[in-house]
Amino acid sequence: MRITHLHEFFAMIYDLALFSVMAVIYFMESLILTFIPRRYRSKNLREEIALVTGAAGGIGRLIAQKLAARGCSVVVWDINKTGVEETARLIEEAGGKCWAYSCDITNREEVYKTAKAVKLDVGNVTILVNNAGYVYGSTLMEIPDEEIERTFKVNVISHYWTTKSFLKEMMRENHGHIVTIASIAGLLGTYNCTDYSATKFAAIGYHESLFTELKTHGYDGINTTLVCPYFINTGMFSGVKPRLLERHAQADARARVRRERSRGGDSDEPDLRSSARDHTICLATQTYSAVENVLGSDVSHNSGTTDDDDAEEPRHGKDQIVDCEIIMPL
Repeated sequence: MRITHLHEFFAMIYDLALFSVMAVIYFMESLILTFIPRRYRSKNLREEIALVTGAAGGIGRLIAQKLAARGCSVVVWDINKTGVEETARLIEEAGGKCWAYSCDITNREEVYKTAKAVKLDVGNVTILVNNAGYVYGSTLMEIPDEEIERTFKVNVISHYWTTKSFLKEMMRENHGHIVTIASIAGLLGTYNCTDYSATKFAAIGYHESLFTELKTHGYDGINTTLVCPYFINTGMFSGVKPRLLERHAQADARARVRRERSRGGDSDEPDLRSSARDHTICLATQTYSAVENVLGSDVSHNSGTTDDDDAEEPRHGKDQIVDCEIIMPL
């Protein structure tokens, strides 16, 4: 018995030492990479095939448009057929390549079937952006049971079906990138969000576990990015009351960014999350810009702010968490 306890003690010491060493390594890596000029971080996306869920409008459409502008072949999914076709039209009019599919991501078999069609029509997806989201926005006792189930199916369970649909090919080539658009509600719960917040906690847990799984099995060519936007004063979050900070309208957020940049700073908001693996905070910036720059960068770990599309955008490295207070509608 004493030998067993001794073994457990040394195992704990080993784990703590390993954790400390890795934390220092990642911190030093982030510090060094901060000073690498941006021109050395750019990654060619012209050979990539990106799939964005929830791309009938909002952030999903913007992400798809940005990726197409960078040369990606873009696939857009949404249950809203008219919306994704409009997204595809906008991308093609701008000179990009886009394939639109109507897909109910809560239906496992439909996801698998549509994924097979994508592989035949376009090729193997190398960038997967799990962006689709749903929120009912009411108290626990007022949310219909079927709406709770729908929220879980859209916000987290669908990630299993989409990732399983395309991960095998990524693993075979040891090449790919999986992006999870989560939420600040997945870091701390808030009023009228018992269902939504729980799904985002789950999405974060799913994503971080997937990261660990991939790295443990040696798939260092498959990168992962977790994006946690803040609440925005749009119709999607009407009735939601954040615990720490009020929802920000787009104009208010832009004004705050301009004010802070005129002072030479980034933002007056507190850091809301840290990770021993990689700590990157991106406040008051567009979610779509964060995603675009993560995918278009090999090594950057910088944070920053923007107030318009022409401004210098924040750059973020691979396998990291990005906390964003977004200034575009979700």
